[in-house]
Amino acid sequence: MADDAPPSAPPPEDARNRIERALARLEAAIDGKLAEGAKPAGADPEIAEKLAAAHREIAGLKDRNRQVSDKLDKAIGRMKSVLGE
Repeated sequence: MADDAPPSAPPPEDARNRIERALARLEAAIDGKLAEGAKPAGADPEIAEKLAAAHREIAGLKDRNRQVSDKLDKAIGRMKSVLGE
């Protein structure tokens, strides 16, 4: 008899880790571009604002990721409780 259960979703920690690694790569890429000889962010107000906006976006994404992870953890806990696990 085949197992008719749907494939399980990856744990929220996996999703969180993937997002954090992607954000770290983005930050490293930005730092790398600055280190390649681009003008320092303080020397160009437009670049400084774009960098600040990127950091704000990253912080927002990290916060949203924590919120989603918490909700997933709670939902998984409720499902386990209902299933008696």
